[in-house]
Amino acid sequence: MAHAVGVSDAVKEPAPKSRKLECDVQGDGETIRIVLNDFSEFQQKRILSDNSQRKTICIEGTFKNRPETAIVLLEKKPFNEEELKNAFGSNCVLYKEFSNDIYGFYECFPNVKCSGFKTTVIYPATEKHIRKYQAQNIHLIEETPELYESVTLPHLEKEIFSLKWVTNILERKSETERVIFEDSDPDIGFTLLPDLKWDRKQVEDLYLLAIVRQSGIKSLRDLNSCHLPLLRNIRDKGIVNGLEQSLIHCADGGHQLRNSEWSTDSSLYLVPCNQVRIEAKSHRK
Repeated sequence: MAHAVGVSDAVKEPAPKSRKLECDVQGDGETIRIVLNDFSEFQQKRILSDNSQRKTICIEGTFKNRPETAIVLLEKKPFNEEELKNAFGSNCVLYKEFSNDIYGFYECFPNVKCSGFKTTVIYPATEKHIRKYQAQNIHLIEETPELYESVTLPHLEKEIFSLKWVTNILERKSETERVIFEDSDPDIGFTLLPDLKWDRKQVEDLYLLAIVRQSGIKSLRDLNSCHLPLLRNIRDKGIVNGLEQSLIHCADGGHQLRNSEWSTDSSLYLVPCNQVRIEAKSHRK
């Protein structure tokens, strides 16, 4: 079973497996606190999207006695080698569907440790969040510089989400325990931490996020030769420190890994809100 959210007005330390969520309402500084325990008080309204290939589903709903909209994203996690060692036993239930010759086909219900969902909760969610996560038709468009100036840029400036979460990370107010590396230089500095796409268990799926300290970068169109020192700094320091610390973290989780056993094919790409994502495909040599 996957753990998700329940609501409590009491501001207190949650149970060991709970997490406290603080949300800024419309950027005015007002904070709503909810305690994440289970789904008992989450009331589902509709499915925003369901992707069978990515094994994800996005649900819109509300919490009991609270009017604000909430969005819950569930994603099936990749298999973990260490957890699989304890997956087979009497608590791993099989239901037979059919068999043919030497092949048996079953539906498997493993123990709780191996069946968790990666869960993201957005609360309170705005209409922008709903549009972002709602299933929609996607079109491939060739964007010219003129189209960027007349269409894309105005859209980015109008639809941009609150960047408070970015500021909180850069100012060490949030997620300090997740930071892998920091460079405080105001021009070429950045903070490196795991992207939410990575579960920090499978080093093969290594995926890191670099948040740059230089402001004003909205998209790739804003980059020019002046940004080369910044990008090179992220590439050089980010990949070296990111891979090293990630390998150490995975080793602490029971994986016996050495830097000498791994090589990395990496790429950088820029997304809005001063974020540069490092996609580092790691594999054994």
